[in-house]
Amino acid sequence: MKRLSLLAAGLTLAVGTAAAQTPAGSLYALASFSSYQGIVFFDNNGQTGTLNLTTASSDSIEMSRDNRSYVVTDTNQCVEVDVATGTATNFAWSNTTSTANWGCLGENDDYWSFRSGAVLRHDNTYANESTFATVPTGLQNAGCWDGTTGGVVAVAFSGTPHVQFIDPNGNITMTVAVPGSLCSGADWNPFDGSIMVSRFSSASTSGLYKIDRSGLATSITAAGLPELLTANSVECREGASEEYLVTDFGGAPRHISTVDAAGNVTSVANTSTTWGPSDACYINSRQLWTAGTWTSPGTGNFYFNAPQNANENYFLAASFSHAPGIPVGANTVHLAADPLLFLSISAPSIFQNFAGSLDATGSPTLPPSVNIPAGLSGLGIRVFFSGITISGGVVTSALNVCGTIVN
Repeated sequence: MKRLSLLAAGLTLAVGTAAAQTPAGSLYALASFSSYQGIVFFDNNGQTGTLNLTTASSDSIEMSRDNRSYVVTDTNQCVEVDVATGTATNFAWSNTTSTANWGCLGENDDYWSFRSGAVLRHDNTYANESTFATVPTGLQNAGCWDGTTGGVVAVAFSGTPHVQFIDPNGNITMTVAVPGSLCSGADWNPFDGSIMVSRFSSASTSGLYKIDRSGLATSITAAGLPELLTANSVECREGASEEYLVTDFGGAPRHISTVDAAGNVTSVANTSTTWGPSDACYINSRQLWTAGTWTSPGTGNFYFNAPQNANENYFLAASFSHAPGIPVGANTVHLAADPLLFLSISAPSIFQNFAGSLDATGSPTLPPSVNIPAGLSGLGIRVFFSGITISGGVVTSALNVCGTIVN
């Protein structure tokens, strides 16, 4: 569906300048694969600007680990676009036996691309890759980071549609068949650990599905909604309540919509056939992320950037689970009130700079870190992190939740 001609193979690096920076006030970034190839920006009133990329097909898009760039997947390369300047850097991939139709960032400075018959794992330059998991032959049309386990989820579009849960070691732990056909988007839902899947086919089966950790697939939207007839991507928002950003690529008007937990659809924008919505992301959606591999003993570091909360204060915390979540004012912090949470807010010698201030760019004035004690090696303990920002004594936002495995 999203494949065009292959680009030149190899581990070459090409740098170019795109048309413009992210327009001020934009809330959503859309990857357009046809006929316009690049990024289209929107707020809740419609389009705010475009950013052309010299790509064959802009298939997936998400924010980088520090909110400073967009990461776009394109057949056999990855394109990183600077949010502030629009500068685009192309990372060509050496493995061109099959084209990539989707990509997602992992939690150990890695990146996954989803291919026919395989999921490939890339290093933090996006270039060097190796086979992470072998999956049944077919078009792996989408995938996402699985925050509950630290692995990924692969979604098959062609043949018998299915969703495969893959653990951090590349083992397929569960395969779920979704009713109907043509699955084409996925994202992890931190509210309950489910995987949200968008799919299109007939009016009776198109829409948004939730797959729980037992493998039960349930439709959360009504049948036949015009905004979701060709729903081909979904992204979960972390905030006060569940919300999903969905794209629709069919005949005009093409839709960009939000869907709440009850399945109610709100149109963000109706676009002409000029744009071919393949994927979309919330801008500044990833404020906090773990950096590299965490080992015992050692130091665990973070990427931390919250530009929308510049010059505010912040508080971070940790727990052994992302659910059920902790309400803080109008926000939800995706952590659990367990012993690790209370330790993380009371042991500054271990959890360093977990309280502090953000500068004018939204970065912490002193970077937070974790002094990982000895004795945890080989245990594979999974830890989650999140937090809040505060201004004038009022909670202004809840940060996204991220996770890592301590070995």
